[in-house]
Amino acid sequence: MFDQIITSLYQLTYLVKNDIIFSQISYEKDDFMQKIFVPGSYDPFHNGHLELVRFASQNFESVIVGVANPEHKTKRFSRDQMMIAMAEVFEQHNFSNIDIVKYEEPMPEVVVELKADCILRGFRSEEDIPYEVANYEKWKKSPVKLPPVIYVYAPFTSSTYIYNLLKQGKLEDARKLVPLPVFNLIK
Repeated sequence: MFDQIITSLYQLTYLVKNDIIFSQISYEKDDFMQKIFVPGSYDPFHNGHLELVRFASQNFESVIVGVANPEHKTKRFSRDQMMIAMAEVFEQHNFSNIDIVKYEEPMPEVVVELKADCILRGFRSEEDIPYEVANYEKWKKSPVKLPPVIYVYAPFTSSTYIYNLLKQGKLEDARKLVPLPVFNLIK
């Protein structure tokens, strides 16, 4: 058996014995995959994140959006306030199968505790792939068995870019990149 990383829009990537093989196969969810964990720092939550959550909500019975507080990142916005804004966004989009939880590192143990069948991660470009593969390799060293990781291609923006727009006073540019409840929090 092999571990798999699935990318969408719409390409599958398989991690087979630590070698990456790209394939142009369309994604089909296995019936056993019903609960998905969508981790991130969401600092701030932006439209790229929204598309990942939409994908998860449409393809899985249960979605758990995990909001991390990573030690290697300085949080720019309150995690609790961002979670409230995210809940409002999910309600506006009628995502009724989503729960939002706080979590601390390490992520593999959280996934097992939540009984998630798989993990959803996004990447913006090929430049993100080495970072994600390094994370995956780190997670695989965890004492717990990691479920499959689905990687969705989401060519949107980064939270850092949005933060820099805000620092420069470019509110209208930032507004185009985040849902309104989040914009109201971060402006």
